[in-house]
Amino acid sequence: MMNHILFKSNNEVSTYRSEYESVTLDELNKILGGWIEIVRKDKNAINAMANFPENTVVIVDEEGLLKDLDPNFLASWITNRLIVGDVVISKENEGGEIIGFDDSEFENVMSLITNFKKIMKDGK
Repeated sequence: MMNHILFKSNNEVSTYRSEYESVTLDELNKILGGWIEIVRKDKNAINAMANFPENTVVIVDEEGLLKDLDPNFLASWITNRLIVGDVVISKENEGGEIIGFDDSEFENVMSLITNFKKIMKDGK
């Protein structure tokens, strides 16, 4: 099984493991509470976000802005655009399936998230 990360707009983090090889649309709809949109990481970023694995995606509630959800600063940082609400951070394969991170990628991403949360808390 591959690892997916649920990152809430209040900075809570949890791991999600799909029972299938790739995450299904139904699973994502239930997790995020609505229609989903896949946003790819900004490949031109020159910040620490560039250290996220290739093909990292942020899966968001497509109607998050209409629902007036709170900003998700980590997701906004990864994508270099305003993202609101809870998100699933994952990885897609060449065919566009959401497959998740392997164990070493997961450890790297969790380290980046921990550092991001520290910056948000301490301001440094």
